[in-house]
Amino acid sequence: MKRDSFWRTAILSGLAFLFVAASNGRAQQPSVALANPVLQGADFSFEIVAPDLASCIVESASGIWGEWTELAINPPSPFVIRVGQPPAFFRVRCGDTLSTNLAGYFAQIIPREYSMIVNQLDRGGNTLSELFQNPPPGTLLYKFDAVGQAWSAASQFEFGGWTHPNVTLARGEGAFIYAAVQFRHVYHGLCPARPGPVSLRPGWNLTGSTAPAESILDLIGFDRGADVGETVYFYRGPAEFKVFTPSTFLGAGIGWVPVSVVRLGEAFWYSCRCSSPWHIFGLLDPDPGVSLPPATVYFNDLGDSRGGVPMAETADWDDLDRLAGSNLLRPRIQPRFSSGRRYLSARNDQSRLPILRPSAGITGLATPGVQ
Repeated sequence: MKRDSFWRTAILSGLAFLFVAASNGRAQQPSVALANPVLQGADFSFEIVAPDLASCIVESASGIWGEWTELAINPPSPFVIRVGQPPAFFRVRCGDTLSTNLAGYFAQIIPREYSMIVNQLDRGGNTLSELFQNPPPGTLLYKFDAVGQAWSAASQFEFGGWTHPNVTLARGEGAFIYAAVQFRHVYHGLCPARPGPVSLRPGWNLTGSTAPAESILDLIGFDRGADVGETVYFYRGPAEFKVFTPSTFLGAGIGWVPVSVVRLGEAFWYSCRCSSPWHIFGLLDPDPGVSLPPATVYFNDLGDSRGGVPMAETADWDDLDRLAGSNLLRPRIQPRFSSGRRYLSARNDQSRLPILRPSAGITGLATPGVQ
């Protein structure tokens, strides 16, 4: 009897030891990550952070949800590959462990005039100087603050740099961009293997998918369930004839109508009630044209007698509840004169939009503020 008890205890102790050892092995299993993505000329490279590269395999896919194929065994770090025309994404498998993030690139044609874009790949601090190193001169980028429901930043690329180079565009954050000429931009960077949901605030959100992938609205992960009547607006069409195309959520089982494909790198306006008691089936939506403060565009006039104090011109914005024209939900800029100096200011003007470019005498934008 005692002998049976002894062997039972020994066997149980041995099994417990093996279980703890296996658990510790799993807990201490090193992770694999990708870092420092670089696009230089026609080469794209990234570093592989892993304890033993000899056991690693680089895999590639044309989309982050696509089929992954083996690309290279026992890869060097940094790993360098020639850039192709289609989008390409990369992950690393070391034994049974997959990298916690992905590296990749994709190209986007940014047309002349206004467009809505979203950053979907992390690159450094996601500043404008990192994301858009050399767009055409005169390119303008506008950000919208969903918390304050106001335009929060405007920056222009001129003389080889941005007027506000440290303004950031986080992954999943949308923006309006204006280009005097069409250009091709290649986004490159990192994203988590499982990108997080899109964060929404009550009111207007200028946003996009956090995942660098084409998808329909029903498959995009938001941080909350949509309310019936909430609407998304895409800004689509050729150059000066772009219009806002809506898609409305009609409830579970129906989804977003009409079904809209969100393109790679495309941002959209999301009118979010966010379960607010003030919104009843779309009848009491806020009027951003009234509720938003005027946008202020600052310019630094070095010839000003006040020693370079930023000049400012306040402006009205189009009512966002009128969604039938091609000139809504976007900033409107028009050159004007003031005290003998030229600067740009936004105006609620029904005339045709002029080309956005600095007038003579403008020396650059000063730090923007939220009024």
